[in-house]
Amino acid sequence: GDMKELEKTLGRKVPVDAAGHPRLAEIPLARMLVDELTARFSARGDETIFVPQTLGYMLRCAPPTPFDMAYCRDLGHGAMRLLRDHQQDLSGGVMVTLQGGNLRPMSFADMIDPATNRTRIRRVDLDSDSYRVARAYMIRLERGDLTDPDMLAKLARAANLDVRQFEDRYGVAATRLSETADD
Repeated sequence: GDMKELEKTLGRKVPVDAAGHPRLAEIPLARMLVDELTARFSARGDETIFVPQTLGYMLRCAPPTPFDMAYCRDLGHGAMRLLRDHQQDLSGGVMVTLQGGNLRPMSFADMIDPATNRTRIRRVDLDSDSYRVARAYMIRLERGDLTDPDMLAKLARAANLDVRQFEDRYGVAATRLSETADD
């Protein structure tokens, strides 16, 4: 985008990388987009609620893969297509999904289990190649890391903790993560 406009909107200088490109990770783009969309919808008398989400790859402990980049690009394209489609009913909320290689809108109502009034749980196929590849690239703490004395010592040393402190701090997380992976 336009650096001057971005700096005016932010009210401060935009940091740049060594190549002179804006460092977008330091700009609250999600909040800016929500504020702009909220203002535009309000101007036409529509009180739509937007919730900004910035999901970083630190959540899954792995850098983005080319698939991740293409997937996010496709979802963004689908979202723009959805917003431009004046025939699409967006009331009640809609999410862009990828189904069978095609971008499809799905209403929030279709995601709700009427028996529980909660979002239906979608299980990951733990035997799929996609899951196995993604898991192979994850950096994760597992139960076995805490039962192997050598690994435990290395991890504690890397965290600048003694073994007991490391177990106290991360033992529950390792157990929960391992149990979740086993389900």
